[in-house]
Amino acid sequence: MKTAKAIKITDLAKKIGVSTTSVSRALNGLIFHSQVSYIIPIFGIILGYIFLNEIITSKIVVALIAVFIGIYLARKADYKNVT
Repeated sequence: MKTAKAIKITDLAKKIGVSTTSVSRALNGLIFHSQVSYIIPIFGIILGYIFLNEIITSKIVVALIAVFIGIYLARKADYKNVT
């Protein structure tokens, strides 16, 4: 019984996620949407450190810096195309 309810809730969450993703792409564009996708792991690392006491190594810091630089360059290029 609980499994059927969990499946229904999961299906509803998927439908909401797909619909909001489609709206976000239509309003903000694919470049913005891809940049948001790169930010999600960053928050995962931060929240893992805060709530799960995970260790942040130098490799993770270098990866975070690379992601931030990539997002900056993509936003800079996108801004130039708009103006």
